[in-house]
Amino acid sequence: MVTAILIGLMGSELPAAPKKPPEFSEGIKAQDQAYWDKSARLLEKAAGQQPDDGALTRIYGSRFEPYLPFYFLGLARYKQGQCAEAIQKWEKSLQAGAVQRTDKYKLLLRYQEDCRHGLPSLRSVNSRSGEEIERAASGLGQ
Repeated sequence: MVTAILIGLMGSELPAAPKKPPEFSEGIKAQDQAYWDKSARLLEKAAGQQPDDGALTRIYGSRFEPYLPFYFLGLARYKQGQCAEAIQKWEKSLQAGAVQRTDKYKLLLRYQEDCRHGLPSLRSVNSRSGEEIERAASGLGQ
């Protein structure tokens, strides 16, 4: 009812969020299965179509992730042990400015630190999916 009143007062419909490239959600699903190379290819396509904006994007069902293709692309490269490329992608995500407004920001900083110090966390979680890594990393240092 409140929405209907607001729409009536505004005289138009509320703007819809722009649709995200399907490669983004497919890339996240690939990370869930630890298909890092496939994920990187898909996320590279998504990033080329639309840069990071942090808008919540449906992956499947009731799972949503912020639209951060460069962040997740960096994660895929990190998992492949390609730290130089991972750091480049994370820098692009930081430049876009959206990652700083999400819960992924602290993880990005932690992963960058891992890369700068020889990937200690990567060795301990190499077989985990992206979602498992983030859950484990978010519990560290608390």
